[in-house]
Amino acid sequence: AVERSLFLLDAGPAHSRVLERAMIDVPPPPEMEIDAVILEGIKQLRIQKRKVGAPAANQVQLQINCVGICGSDMAYWAKGVAGGFVQLDFTPQGLCEGYCGQLGHECSGTVVAIGKDVTHLGVGDRVALEP
Repeated sequence: AVERSLFLLDAGPAHSRVLERAMIDVPPPPEMEIDAVILEGIKQLRIQKRKVGAPAANQVQLQINCVGICGSDMAYWAKGVAGGFVQLDFTPQGLCEGYCGQLGHECSGTVVAIGKDVTHLGVGDRVALEP
């Protein structure tokens, strides 16, 4: 069995691009736990459980198919800062309120659930994120 990796994203037209329509089996349950690799400090990664609920009205939920590692991901991992951004706060509170510590924001996936206000994407659409 292949584990499902899920991600919620804002489904505004400027933030998503449909690549092609794909067939999928059954949408995931409304809430589930996934394993996520979290940056907890400089060069410190840990697998943590993260809850993923149903998408909000303007969100879609993706099954992640492929993830790229960005230059900013590498800078956060190596130095805790990227470009002109501020140093990351690696405390649990800082990771909740600011950068979540979850690397891999450049990815592609298949839409498995949509919020009630989303009209331009549907379950089964394959998309790429362009942050």
